[in-house]
Amino acid sequence: MEYYPEDALQLASQNPKFAAKVEDYLADVVLKKSSRSFVNLSGERRNFLMMYVYEHFKLDMCTYGGKAGSNSVTDVYWKEGCRVPEIMAGEVVVLIKKGIMSSNLEENRNLVFEATINIYDIPKGSTVQDVKSHLRTFQNEFYTERRNNPGQARSAQLHFYTLARAKDAHSFLRNSAHQFNTNELIVHKKEIGLNGGLTPVEEDKPKKSRSNATFDDDGFEIVKRP
Repeated sequence: MEYYPEDALQLASQNPKFAAKVEDYLADVVLKKSSRSFVNLSGERRNFLMMYVYEHFKLDMCTYGGKAGSNSVTDVYWKEGCRVPEIMAGEVVVLIKKGIMSSNLEENRNLVFEATINIYDIPKGSTVQDVKSHLRTFQNEFYTERRNNPGQARSAQLHFYTLARAKDAHSFLRNSAHQFNTNELIVHKKEIGLNGGLTPVEEDKPKKSRSNATFDDDGFEIVKRP
């Protein structure tokens, strides 16, 4: 099951020809071990390409130019370990329109991922790729969703396939030096244990260690970095 953010599905729905071309071109890069150049992509379209390159096809890319009247060029490169996704964003849009797949994207996300780490206020000069680089130990264990809201600092959501690895990554963030100090762990999967819903490991922890935890209306735990 491939997960596609809402803005990616919206772009694929509104620009089906562009989305289909991107999907075909990137599949060629993977299968032919080649490269592909894209010229003068708007920010929205570049973000769509970036999502596909890094999160789905596992390729690499570089953007240059775009100053003093020159064209902006984005080159996409083949990389060891790349792949072609089993289902594309354009296909997901069709399935949603036919009612075969749920249009509740949050529900779909929670079926694929067990937890999310929100990274807020990414400092100027740093990028989401720097966040991923810092968490390279957890490579391929989470899906990065970029958040670039106008007038707000850049942020990212790291959706983890397993809760255990999300907790390990959040612990690593709490105990290592980096620039991404404002972060929180959100658990999508309720943990069922023997003592009031807590797992034995959590029950053994001192209660003060949970003093920074809160719960939302659905009972999901949110742990904020102290």
